[in-house]
Amino acid sequence: MYNANILETSACIEYSLNASIPFKKTYKTIKAYHNTKISTYVNNCNDKWHTDTIEKESYNVINRAANELVDVKLGRGKHGLVRKQVRDQSEKRLKDYFDNISIKKLITSPDHNPIANFYQDLYNTPEGRAKLIALQTRKKATDYMPEPNDLIIIAESIELLKNESLCLISGDGHFTDFKEEISNKFSLSVLDYYDVNILNSRS
Repeated sequence: MYNANILETSACIEYSLNASIPFKKTYKTIKAYHNTKISTYVNNCNDKWHTDTIEKESYNVINRAANELVDVKLGRGKHGLVRKQVRDQSEKRLKDYFDNISIKKLITSPDHNPIANFYQDLYNTPEGRAKLIALQTRKKATDYMPEPNDLIIIAESIELLKNESLCLISGDGHFTDFKEEISNKFSLSVLDYYDVNILNSRS
């Protein structure tokens, strides 16, 4: 296990999407596919850290993610009340994570230009270009580059890495599809949900 663990935005959302709703005189659990893996890891790992970038971005997307989860689990339809219940419980779980479980680390204006250059350099290689274009297609994105906040999160993690052994947990392809490249360039370990599950089995 690493001394410190940073849940990137996508992992924070997976952790938070877990709600119990009334269903035929009992309760039905609606949760993200990887919720159990992430929740188990959070319970067993060492220190949890986050940055202001991760916190703000997570709050910005949690409600949309909760609505999409309900549509996936129950199908698109008139599920307004269920959506609200899942949104409320998921946002409460997210707030508890940031307030009581994870420690906020303050990073002042990290330089993310080297990260942007890193992805541009990848694009300039045949293998890197193929992976980035495939990821762009999968995400239905307008650009092959990561979102600006993703670049900042990597820069913040590298800054924190100077003082501690840590890993970045993510389900975002701009992180997980380039685990080896990020590790080789920045000495930053990126774990996907498969890696997390393996570590859970060893704990």
